[in-house]
Amino acid sequence: QVEFGHAAGDHGLHWEGTLVVGVSGQAQKLGVRPGWKIHMIDGRSVYNSNDISMRLQEAMWQWRSSYVSFITDTAVVRADLREARLAATKAEEER
Repeated sequence: QVEFGHAAGDHGLHWEGTLVVGVSGQAQKLGVRPGWKIHMIDGRSVYNSNDISMRLQEAMWQWRSSYVSFITDTAVVRADLREARLAATKAEEER
């Protein structure tokens, strides 16, 4: 779990879905790495990019830190991505 302080400026997380694709600012200083999966923010699970944006924005509006939990095991992250791609392919085929 990593604490992103509101007073420290921009969190520096860049993501697609729930996968971190780039880091800068606070995220870089705190050791966050591309390829990690954002799992929870402030103790609440996140499932997509919109969830992440809403949770981080909520913390910013309330002038408080946000606590982000990551899945850092790349094998688990790859398996989750593979599963999501298969589900998307299956949904597309059913249309």
